[in-house]
Amino acid sequence: MTHLVPAAPQSPGASLVLVERQAVPIPHFGLTLSEERFHEFAERLRTVGVRFDVEPYRRCAGEPAEQWTMFFHDPAGKAQEFKSFRDESMVFAR
Repeated sequence: MTHLVPAAPQSPGASLVLVERQAVPIPHFGLTLSEERFHEFAERLRTVGVRFDVEPYRRCAGEPAEQWTMFFHDPAGKAQEFKSFRDESMVFAR
């Protein structure tokens, strides 16, 4: 999925866009996991002390696009998003 922003940021993940009252870094790389793997990965990240830009949380609860999501920067400073959809067919739903 690609997010369109008016101007490219100076460095990866340097700009923030509000998504459901959460400031998320733009641009970012995104990956979808199963819910079980999502929670396992989130716990591993916590264990090694990763600082989240957006702590793992459930978005759109009870809606068709319900999902778990989290954002953080990798060691190279690039913004990452990992998520898990209740219904994977809703990945590109708006």
